[in-house]
Amino acid sequence: MESICIQEASSFNWKEYLPLLSPIVVIILFGLERVLSYKIRKREVERTWYYKVLLDPSLNKIDLFFSNTIDFYISSCALLSVSQETPHASYISMKSSEIGKFQKAKRAFDSNIVTPIIHRYPDTGNKLQNSLLDLEDLFSSSLDEKKFTQTDIEDFQVKVSSAKALWLNTLYEPIQ
Repeated sequence: MESICIQEASSFNWKEYLPLLSPIVVIILFGLERVLSYKIRKREVERTWYYKVLLDPSLNKIDLFFSNTIDFYISSCALLSVSQETPHASYISMKSSEIGKFQKAKRAFDSNIVTPIIHRYPDTGNKLQNSLLDLEDLFSSSLDEKKFTQTDIEDFQVKVSSAKALWLNTLYEPIQ
């Protein structure tokens, strides 16, 4: 009985099945190529969509927001530095009003730019929102500390430019 099994196993002829090996390898390679090209194409379509729908139309708005932030700060410094002699309650009210103007612009920017991104890319959107909150903290703390000199304003401009660069880097994360 054992000799029959060994004899049947040894009588397996590889030469008969060798011509089938080549088409099987070709079919497997074709399948792998199709799966890989599908994934690459899908990723490229997603990157193109992100760029054309979310990123490209927003670049001018982003630049404008950060430029306006610097302009808000300069005008707020001019107003508050002249008003330092006013009664404390009036000064606090003016400072709150100036911070409120910036907050209003930040909320509009957040809802127009960050909200569409956060629905599709939550991690990126959260980083962008945190960056905007840090910018708001910088704006209000600079006014609270009465940083109204030209050197302080230039320092604020550098910090805003740095925040803008970090913001743009974060914005490009989904397509890298």
